[in-house]
Amino acid sequence: MTKVKQNRLRRLVAEARERDDVFWADYPEQMLTTGHDDELTDAVAATAEHDIRYLGVVVYGGLDAVTALTGRFSLWN
Repeated sequence: MTKVKQNRLRRLVAEARERDDVFWADYPEQMLTTGHDDELTDAVAATAEHDIRYLGVVVYGGLDAVTALTGRFSLWN
């Protein structure tokens, strides 16, 4: 598990979207304030990308691909 600043997390989401060798899931803050998937979809759609606050991102794939995205992140203590 790693710890990064919000801008870097946002960049990670953008970079992961561009790759086809990793699976990823993002967790925007709107997940805490909505109760259903359709509400979440509407809330995220109504928010500009640069205003979305990500609580976390999961990246899964081969070691080289994941390291290419997260290799410089510091560990979360």
